[in-house]
Amino acid sequence: MITKVLIGVVVTMMMTGSAAAQVLVVRSQGPSAASYPAGSVLGLSAQIRLVPGDVLQIMDSGGSRTLTGPLIQFAGAATGRSTSVLAELAAREHSRRPNLGAARGEPPQAPVNNVWLIDVTAETACVAQGEPSGLLRQNAARDQEVEILPQSVAAAPLRTVWPAGAPALTWPASLPRADGARYLIRLDGRYVTSLTWRTVPPLDQGIDAFGQALLARGCDDQFDVVAAFATR
Repeated sequence: MITKVLIGVVVTMMMTGSAAAQVLVVRSQGPSAASYPAGSVLGLSAQIRLVPGDVLQIMDSGGSRTLTGPLIQFAGAATGRSTSVLAELAAREHSRRPNLGAARGEPPQAPVNNVWLIDVTAETACVAQGEPSGLLRQNAARDQEVEILPQSVAAAPLRTVWPAGAPALTWPASLPRADGARYLIRLDGRYVTSLTWRTVPPLDQGIDAFGQALLARGCDDQFDVVAAFATR
């Protein structure tokens, strides 16, 4: 989990405009991991020093790369992948959008491992304008009654059935996902979470800005999806 301190650093850099021409640390393992925490931002001229056993994954708008120790080099020295991470991720997400036209208002199964699918127990969810969203549950063995109750927006509550075999449920268009919109979610009559929506820039603004925005808005699980794809 990214600490509040690191999130504050990312937010500050985004506000000052200094996030341009930088790289984002995706994962860091080994003896030097504490020097390169996940979510931190490095300038292209920053010197990276890795010792044996270190593995550092970084990404920017041009792609991602994995560095291993021993190594001493500038953050911007390595060449990114020839295929744009941004283009690949955007194509995958748009091709896997949940079907919004399901009959009876009960969305069909949506794909897993999608940055716009939110764990049903999450307290914060990020969305970009024009993108569909969905809820994701870990156990889809049986039908479950779902209640989504608006807490801060003028909208009618939703009550429907989450069908067995469907790990994901598309977020209904009737419930706004404006920044700060908050909803109480129940499964089979039991409280699950109070979910707050946050808006982020679209993917076409750049994978580095997108990743930083997810972290800054508290959407760590969604950042993990982006990071896992970018470094596969």
